[in-house]
Amino acid sequence: MAGLEEKLGDQKRFEFVSKPMGKGKFAVVRMKGVEGISRLYEFELLLVAEDAGIDFEAVLHQPGTLTVVSSGEGRTERYPYHGIVTGFEQLHQVDMYTFYRAVLSPRLWQLSQYRVSEVYVGEDAIPKIVEKVLQDGGLNSGVDYELKLSGEYRSRSYVCQYQETHLDFISRWMEHEGLYYWFEQGEEREKLIVADARNFHAAQARRVFYRPASEVDTGMGEAVRTLSCRQKPLPAKVVVQDYNYRKALLEIRAEAQVSQKGRGEVMFYGENVRDPQADGKRLAQIRAQEILCRGKLFCGESTVGGLRAGFFMELDKHYRKDFNQRYLVTELSHRGSQAAVLLAGLEGERGEGENEIFYRNEFTAIPGEVQYRAERRAPRPRFYGTMNATIDAEGGGQYAQVNEYGQYKVQVPFDRTDKNAAKASAWVRMASPYSGRDHGMHFPLHKGAEVLLCFIDGDPDQPVIVGAVPNSENRNVVTDENQTANLIRTAGDNVLELEDTRGAEHIVISTPHENTYVRMGKPQVRASVGAAAANPGAPANYVVHTEGNMSLEVGKGMKTRVGGLTDAGLPAAGDYVLEAEKAVGLTAKSGDLGLTAEKADLGMAAANNVRLTANTRNLDLRATTGNALLKAGGSMHAEVGAVSGAEAAGDEKGKYTLTVENDITIKTEKGEITIEASQKGCTIKVAGDLKLEVNGKMETRTWGAGAEFHGGAKLDSYLGSMTDIKMANENKIFAG
Repeated sequence: MAGLEEKLGDQKRFEFVSKPMGKGKFAVVRMKGVEGISRLYEFELLLVAEDAGIDFEAVLHQPGTLTVVSSGEGRTERYPYHGIVTGFEQLHQVDMYTFYRAVLSPRLWQLSQYRVSEVYVGEDAIPKIVEKVLQDGGLNSGVDYELKLSGEYRSRSYVCQYQETHLDFISRWMEHEGLYYWFEQGEEREKLIVADARNFHAAQARRVFYRPASEVDTGMGEAVRTLSCRQKPLPAKVVVQDYNYRKALLEIRAEAQVSQKGRGEVMFYGENVRDPQADGKRLAQIRAQEILCRGKLFCGESTVGGLRAGFFMELDKHYRKDFNQRYLVTELSHRGSQAAVLLAGLEGERGEGENEIFYRNEFTAIPGEVQYRAERRAPRPRFYGTMNATIDAEGGGQYAQVNEYGQYKVQVPFDRTDKNAAKASAWVRMASPYSGRDHGMHFPLHKGAEVLLCFIDGDPDQPVIVGAVPNSENRNVVTDENQTANLIRTAGDNVLELEDTRGAEHIVISTPHENTYVRMGKPQVRASVGAAAANPGAPANYVVHTEGNMSLEVGKGMKTRVGGLTDAGLPAAGDYVLEAEKAVGLTAKSGDLGLTAEKADLGMAAANNVRLTANTRNLDLRATTGNALLKAGGSMHAEVGAVSGAEAAGDEKGKYTLTVENDITIKTEKGEITIEASQKGCTIKVAGDLKLEVNGKMETRTWGAGAEFHGGAKLDSYLGSMTDIKMANENKIFAG
């Protein structure tokens, strides 16, 4: 290639070096390229070499440098574009020269080779996530990239990269947040600069002169040949609105002015804004600047080497004075050729207009005092439909793990890294068929449950759990084995079953604690679920069962009726009515049975008999502070001990019989005892002796036919006084 290089001499405008191949391996026949702020530069080069057997692997994906040589005003400047070779072709051969095609791109291009899905959690701001992605793509901080930021950025709990390249992912987020980038070219490699304000651009501007092509060359060399200005109407303002479920009543609305003379407004909704002040105002300002910086554009053509996207240029000598100002170059397209010299003598290889060595570019620029914001061109992924995911949690998952809002952490299936439960996901809401202020419905999901996610407005950053689905590990509770059952079973084995089998309809509510269940409907004919399955109980249509305690409390009236149904209403508040067409039994087999009316009466009434029986223990009828009344419309019979007297039901109406096996004691501590038969006599029969002891005075009176005493009689006075016996009528005392 030394011969070709010698052909160019001082006319050389372009040079390409493949680092593995070394300098001089290739000569640049022609080049074209594009660059811009927040876009990769790309140069397509037609190369010629004397080597027809170049190893593709030694060139492709390897470092290379294209240098644009600029001469003028007695000096020569070299402007390199470093990068890697991202495309390489061998074309054809003419004489001893072989032609190749190469594509040069910055190292940032490597991020376009990572097309993945990933989630970023942990409350990172977007600049931090951008750095993570850059490093994952093989770029090193301080060497390959640098972030120059002045703004404060909101931490985000959940950011999803969904089926997009690393490059598209960081591009769309930087465009959204107002970040943009360009490249600085060093001696060995390029550096990516990410910034959010124009004061981070290099202050030095490339000074250029305006000189139309029609003017005679005045020796100023490279110049701007054409310059046009294009201005378009602008809206008056930008409005950003959104909704934040974390603060449902907070109005999220922010505005920013675009132009005082503008008309109309542009609204952005659903930008995932959380706060109307810090987040909303900042985003509205960014969107306004994005529109404003494209309201007035300057487009031109030049032969000036060294113009770079992201750098300033200073224009002079323009016929319109206000155009002579500082500009920020935003886009450039390059074209150049050395074919006129390199291909001299090779017929058919030169293109149209390649009769001389040339370089020219077309540029777009904005006034230097205008803040640039990248246009949002990166594709924004949308996910319509559902995505499967898995509930995640710390620990073994015996209990559901939710936060104060009832949200869950989920593990999406495309997660590339092995994150722990705290880093696998942000908190995700779960949709419910019923929800509102202090009411709703929620069945907690446990670790490992498979769920379906949908995304608000298709945004992968805003997932919502819409339901749980069974799988091979988590079987459905209703299968072909119990297809007539309508079933709810919790992880703690609490069960609600509604059975629809015709003729065997029933409902079971059960909990394993103390084997407690309620069963209603058809008596159990097959194995049920939950606690009721192990203890079907008696074949009854309504069963309440527990092996623990039971308490039934009623705030108002309660009525229990067994037998014939009536339309009678409920009893008054506080009353309990127990009715039975036939018998009612209250039995305490080994303990006490207590019936207590603390403040009112306790009444027992029967058309025939009332029976209170204590089989092995005591029967206690007690009025604690009031009166005790036992009343019978027929007879009343009381038995104590092993007696075999007649039942009360067999006695004559109106009688009361008290029968005991041993002693009867009638005692009053302070009052009197009166035994009175109002209309008939009183008989006291004693098989043995009858003893009457009186500490005080004893008086026996007869008002009828007199008194008779048969047998021996002894009257003693222990007080030593005289004992008087008075006879109102005839009285007889018979002695043995």
